[in-house]
Amino acid sequence: MKEMSRAAGIVGAAALVAGGIAYLFQERFSPWVIALLAAGGALVILFLALNFGLVIKALGKRATIYGLNLIVSSLAVLAILVVVQLIFTQNKWLNRRFDLTEAKIYSISEQSIKILKSLHKDVKVTAFYRDAPDKEPMDQLLEIYARYSPRFSYELLDLDRSPERAELMEVKSYNTAVVQCGDKKEELSFASPEEEDLTNALIKVTREGEKVLYFTTGHGEKSISDSARLGMSSFKTAIEKAAYRVNEILIAQERGGIPAECSALVIAGPKTDFYRYELDQVDQYLREGGRALFMLDPEAAPGMAAFLDRYGVIVGNDYVLDPNPLSQFLGGNYLSPLISDYSGTHEITKEFNYACLLSLVRSTRVKEDLEGGIRGEWIARASPQSWGETNFDLLKRANQARYDATSDAVGPVPVAVAMTMDVEGEESTELPDEGEAAKREARLVVIGDSDMGSEQYLRPENKNFLLNAISWLVEEEDLISVMPKQRKSSPMILAREQQKVLLVVPIFFVPGAVVLAGGCVYFYRRRYR
Repeated sequence: MKEMSRAAGIVGAAALVAGGIAYLFQERFSPWVIALLAAGGALVILFLALNFGLVIKALGKRATIYGLNLIVSSLAVLAILVVVQLIFTQNKWLNRRFDLTEAKIYSISEQSIKILKSLHKDVKVTAFYRDAPDKEPMDQLLEIYARYSPRFSYELLDLDRSPERAELMEVKSYNTAVVQCGDKKEELSFASPEEEDLTNALIKVTREGEKVLYFTTGHGEKSISDSARLGMSSFKTAIEKAAYRVNEILIAQERGGIPAECSALVIAGPKTDFYRYELDQVDQYLREGGRALFMLDPEAAPGMAAFLDRYGVIVGNDYVLDPNPLSQFLGGNYLSPLISDYSGTHEITKEFNYACLLSLVRSTRVKEDLEGGIRGEWIARASPQSWGETNFDLLKRANQARYDATSDAVGPVPVAVAMTMDVEGEESTELPDEGEAAKREARLVVIGDSDMGSEQYLRPENKNFLLNAISWLVEEEDLISVMPKQRKSSPMILAREQQKVLLVVPIFFVPGAVVLAGGCVYFYRRRYR
């Protein structure tokens, strides 16, 4: 009978341990977990009932009393730690987290924080996951967002256990999130949760009206439907992900001029000059408070330089050369300057600290004496070693280009400028029509290169720079493209001797020290007992 009761106690304890481990892995009480815990508890109670006398006798021993004291003390310490944890968790001033990772992968950008703090409407994210490993990264990112705004909330649901909610939200795939604000909602894939996607979806559902960008055609501009190396298909996709609508326009065929819905006009790498009618339409659009992004390549569309002169921009007839060896390391050459010097005061670049790689660039500068309510500043420039080469014949001879102080622009050479111009006439005090932005000033960004937006050169840094420029043009500085955060591999390189130490110390030395200390205590007590 005693053997059977002991066996029942052992099996019961094992069942309790197995049930507890199963719950930790599943994070829920499944039927067989409940069965394990119930059976284990019943067997342990049976053991205690059949061996009640032995239990009482054991409790009277000194060793048992010491053990119980240790258990009670441990539970008391644990209770104190739980209370302290609750205090720190519930108090927003004490609940602080510090991200010590190099890439700050457990934090979100200042731009996302600014958007969250400026929310005026309630936003809810409902994410449907497949299993526990998928749920963890979702919860981690959404919890960070919820920390910065009381108007942001989220809910995580198992798609298989909540089919009615999934059907209501028209979700058909695992690891999908639905961002909802009022009647607006945006669905995004959450298989690998990214801050950029979530922030852009957040802006889409909270934005009032719609922003439309028009890309000009008809003069050899880069095509937004072309996915070849010099096309801009990926740039178009990036703009649409930032919640803008993108159209093409041939101004020569627009008898009514540039459409009123145009939030910004993009002229990307024209090879030939615009017709006089087209330039007049662009000029009228800007003088009525329009916004435009000019991306001009060297030795192309010379009339565009003369057109921009009236807006205080000097577009150089040159090539920006930069002997910076980093450009060559990234696959470029002296005709591909690596840009890392940005204006610290302008909205586009004041928080931008990434290096952009350009190709075949011309200089763009702001006139010294600006008139007619025009203001401007450079926003990006090449290194101090750069210069603007104007001798094209010398440039086309290998390694023959040299700086000429009499004709070449001295470095650091500006390659991008941002301009504003006061609109003529009195400003209207009436609210604009729905979907139409209030235009108080014209805005221009002029970049001496269009390749930076092409398939070949649309690196994350270039994409973010261009999206920042567009956001500034349409007065949505909050809509800043967020650089993806990546987990960097930081391997520890050990010499052979260090590897031996790392093997010996934890495997032999530490356990050996514990055994030696135990032996010394044992023999000491035995000697003086």
